[in-house]
Amino acid sequence: MLSMRLAVLELARRHRFPANTYASLLHSASRGSIGIAAKVSLQQAVYLAALLFAGLGVIFFVAANWITENPFPMFFGLELALITAAVWAARSIRRRTPLTLLGFLVIGALLAFFGQHYQSGADLWQMFAVWAALGVPLALAARSDAIWCAWLIVAMTGVTVWWRHLGLWQHDNHLTGTNLLTFALMFSMSYALFKPSQRYTGAGIWSFNLAILCSTAFVTTAGIAGLFHDASDIYIAALLAVAYATGLGISHQLFDIRALSICALGMDLLIVSGFTKMGFEFHSLLVVFCISALAALVVLGITVSLILELYRNRLVGDKS
Repeated sequence: MLSMRLAVLELARRHRFPANTYASLLHSASRGSIGIAAKVSLQQAVYLAALLFAGLGVIFFVAANWITENPFPMFFGLELALITAAVWAARSIRRRTPLTLLGFLVIGALLAFFGQHYQSGADLWQMFAVWAALGVPLALAARSDAIWCAWLIVAMTGVTVWWRHLGLWQHDNHLTGTNLLTFALMFSMSYALFKPSQRYTGAGIWSFNLAILCSTAFVTTAGIAGLFHDASDIYIAALLAVAYATGLGISHQLFDIRALSICALGMDLLIVSGFTKMGFEFHSLLVVFCISALAALVVLGITVSLILELYRNRLVGDKS
């Protein structure tokens, strides 16, 4: 498709075609390639959805049948499915992403069955941590955005369960540093792991935005919960973390309008929640509603204006 575009461009330069003629030629030349690409993309999506449902079916089957007197057939079946998916993915380039996703889901089913049957005493977050650690080589080998999205869901679930297990939502001054470290780590992983290293990991825009969405939702929820449970240290840590992420998003290398909008929305929710908490001191629901509505309008208007202005300046800078 790129060589065809260059050929049409060279033809238009030699014969000085007008812009509409060039556009018509380019559209006619690329029609066949676009049709083939759309067909391949649809096939990949069907295979990916099929093996996704197959992997989820394996997990649900294990969850419904983990009580068994003889665990050998279950272990044998899960290990055979994992080995088959891994070997087939290594030998088939076109089916590598769906098969790797199947293998990643089977790993989770295998860990869950082992933990449930033998009752190792490990906490739930440790299972997710091991699952995510074992999934990193698969994601790096597949270099696919879909695998990184699945890995992100598992990793973020593990972090959330770990955070709740340690009781970091409770008000305790010596945990403030841990809260801030946790928040900053999640945002650093979201930005630094997925944006600059995309050409090495294969992570794309979907996994990058999903990482920002999960981190922002986690931090914002924790901050609002801490605010209304009189844990101001957690609220301040969350506000600083979202501000830090928003500052990263403004940088030239990491700029992405969707990620920046998600972070800005999280900051808006934290700020509006702070004004709402202040409104409760008046002991009137009407006052609380008025303060919350006014704060939401002002903060959202300022945020949208700043993001649009920043986006326009970035477009002008890229064109120049």
